[in-house]
Amino acid sequence: MTSASCLLMIVMFAAMAAAGVHNVEAAGPRRLLGPVTVTLGAVKIRKVTVAGSGCPYETPLVSISADNQAVTIPFLDYQVAVPAALKDRQKSCIITVDLDYPAGWTYVASKWTYQGWVELQKGLVAYQSAKYYYQGGQPACERIAKWDALKKPIAGRSYTIQEVCPEGISFSPCGEVRGLNILTRMWIDNKKNYNAEGVIKAEVIDGEVKSWNLFVVHLYWQWCY
Repeated sequence: MTSASCLLMIVMFAAMAAAGVHNVEAAGPRRLLGPVTVTLGAVKIRKVTVAGSGCPYETPLVSISADNQAVTIPFLDYQVAVPAALKDRQKSCIITVDLDYPAGWTYVASKWTYQGWVELQKGLVAYQSAKYYYQGGQPACERIAKWDALKKPIAGRSYTIQEVCPEGISFSPCGEVRGLNILTRMWIDNKKNYNAEGVIKAEVIDGEVKSWNLFVVHLYWQWCY
C-alpha cells in the first residue's frame, strides 16, 4: 500500500469517527447501557389463568399498578394444615399473567411481597415458596420462606415477607412480549411429630377480621433496543 493510500484511509476513518459512525452487530436486538429517553407507556393484563390444588375456584382479579411496577394477585382459602391427608398437607397454585407491553422493552420480577398466617405446634416446619418464570419456560427466580417449630411452638400470628431475587437474574427475552408464570406452594413437614397440629394459610387476620392475602410481584423494566 502506498503512502498516499495509507494517508487516504486515515483521513476516511477520522471523518467517520467525527460523524459518529461506528460498527454494530447486524443481527438481533442489543441492550443499551446508560439513560434512555423512551417512555414505557401502559402495560396491560390481557388474560389470567390459574391451575392447582391451592388456586381459588374463580380466577382472581389480578391487577397492575399505574406505574407498571407491581402486579397484585389476591388469594383466599389457600392453606395447608396437619394432621391431615397428604393432599391437605401441601398445596400449590400456578398463575399465568398474560402481559401486553410495548415492543422494545424487557422486564424482570426483582422481588415479591406476600402475607399470611401461621400457627404451629412443636415438631413442625412450615414452608411457603414462590417461583416465577417467563412464558416459554425460561426460569428466573425462586425463594422459599421457612417457619421452624421443631424446638419451640409458634403461636398464631400474621406475617409479611419480602423476598429479593439475587443479582444477575435473567430479564425476559428482548424483542419478544412474554407473560409471567408464578408458581406458589405451601406445605408442612410433620415427620418429627405426626400428631402435632399446625396451619399456614394465605390469609391476613386482624383480630376477628379476615381479609384477602395480597401476593405482589414487583417488576423492573428496561429498554433493550
